[in-house]
Amino acid sequence: MYFLTTVRLREDQVDDQRPVGYFRTFKDAALCAKRNRCDIFEDGYYDYAIVIYIEPGLYPNTRQEQWYAFNREERIGYEIDEPVLIDKFGHNFSPYIIG
Repeated sequence: MYFLTTVRLREDQVDDQRPVGYFRTFKDAALCAKRNRCDIFEDGYYDYAIVIYIEPGLYPNTRQEQWYAFNREERIGYEIDEPVLIDKFGHNFSPYIIG
């Protein structure tokens, strides 16, 4: 399954994140992020979205990731390389996938 999580930054740290959906195909998940369907970026509250593929089972490994940044002028997400993000505890950021 492909999971879609939105991420908010404040003062260069991850401040909030939210799993917003899951999809059977990468294409469906990516279109949701690119087109900002249902306003997943919540009018700019969330800065990023990430599509993550996870296999079924307990403690699954991530096999594919694609990051998107929100373009406030065009109201869409666009593909970016994975950013280096720090959580509010000073650790490397790891997104929530299944909330």
